[in-house]
Amino acid sequence: MIRALSMVIVLAALVAAAVWLADRPGQVSMEWLGYRIDMSFSLMLAAVAVIAALTAVVYRFWRFLRRSPATLKKSLHERKRRRGYLALTRGMVAVAAGDVQEAERQVKRADGLLNDPPLTMLLSAQSAQLSGDDKAAGKYFEAMLERPETEFLGLRGLLTQAMKSGDLEEAAKLSEKAYRLKPKSGWL
Repeated sequence: MIRALSMVIVLAALVAAAVWLADRPGQVSMEWLGYRIDMSFSLMLAAVAVIAALTAVVYRFWRFLRRSPATLKKSLHERKRRRGYLALTRGMVAVAAGDVQEAERQVKRADGLLNDPPLTMLLSAQSAQLSGDDKAAGKYFEAMLERPETEFLGLRGLLTQAMKSGDLEEAAKLSEKAYRLKPKSGWL
């Protein structure tokens, strides 16, 4: 409603200006490069307005062309990231469902699309555990220890593996490290 009212006000102002100019005709003469141009003041004003509008359109088009490579690159990066998160989600669902082949396929896909190892390491480790490859899972859990944001998850995975294999001494060491990181964790 306010937008329509403001549009009516602008149109009324333009009509009032056009009427005012029509009531006060004038002449403009211009000499340039040996040419003489005579026209009415309102025609000159209209020509200046058209030239200004064309200049604005050309400038906008130039800015669009100048920014389009960066915009396209950003759009493609965002699309790749969305596809990576989708693959990560599908991989987690596959791990939860016990589908080894689908989990491994989605891990590879997410790893290639995201280029963010902390996000895909846990999924890779769980996929390796699901397929029965405890050695590969251990390798992923060890790699998770190197990053502060995934260290606790790596300790938990290694602790689970140590308990599963019956290595209680290693399990005790890992549980102490995990306790130092997250003392309020209930599963410890």
